[in-house]
Amino acid sequence: MPTEQRTPRRQNPWELPSSLGYGVLDKSSVKIENEVISADYLLECDRSVVHRVSWGNGRCELKTEFHGEFCGTSWYPDLKHTLTNDFFVRDFSKDPVFLFLSKETSRQGNIWIQHPPSKEKEQQKIIHYPAGLMMLFRLPVITKSPQYNSFLETLKPGQPISFFRESKGILLIADGLLKGKHYPVIIADFIVPLARMWSAAGTFAGRGIIDPRKPNRLIIDESGNAGSTFMQIYPGDLNNPCFAIVFKDCDEKQREGIAKLLSDSLRAKKSA
Repeated sequence: MPTEQRTPRRQNPWELPSSLGYGVLDKSSVKIENEVISADYLLECDRSVVHRVSWGNGRCELKTEFHGEFCGTSWYPDLKHTLTNDFFVRDFSKDPVFLFLSKETSRQGNIWIQHPPSKEKEQQKIIHYPAGLMMLFRLPVITKSPQYNSFLETLKPGQPISFFRESKGILLIADGLLKGKHYPVIIADFIVPLARMWSAAGTFAGRGIIDPRKPNRLIIDESGNAGSTFMQIYPGDLNNPCFAIVFKDCDEKQREGIAKLLSDSLRAKKSA
């Protein structure tokens, strides 16, 4: 008996990621006409269009906008190279989308966003696809509370928030005479795609694992800096002490040296 012959189902040559660069996919915007797929990507914080994709045979175009204002266009044969090129040439220290997204993220709690250096400093960029940038969430943990342990248990593979590691660190706080005292802390590191930075920060704040005291703030930085950043210094103001986070453990002698380094750095800033 002859077997039934079926025409193989044609595979879609285009695959749109659920998040891309700054935005998350608006599924209702996806259209395919004349073998060209188009879609919009939205900022999570206000649902405004940030990327428009038009992808056909041999050409993919990515337009970026911020609240209706043009912010650039890139094109290559495929989406991966288009997004990679687009983010490689961006100056994130001045980019209005990055600055807005950072501001909206930090408003959700005791959160510090480390802004990238200017393009003129020519710091090497690490661009990821489809995220563009992967963000490093660094949470100083004084004690492992039930809320913290419960939060870790909720993290599953494939979710926007990925647990990276825990390491020993030091919290340095300077008094009115700029003499530093040091305390041991655990630095819990998490990796989050740029497009999910706002909602991820909201998750951290909503789960109550960000200590409200200023020196224990959640620090968000570009993940490429994970291995090169030794210490983050905060000068403080009239209402808050000067403090710093050291992202590694040190012996007593090294701690005293780092405390002196903090004091000297703050004195130099005050006299400048």
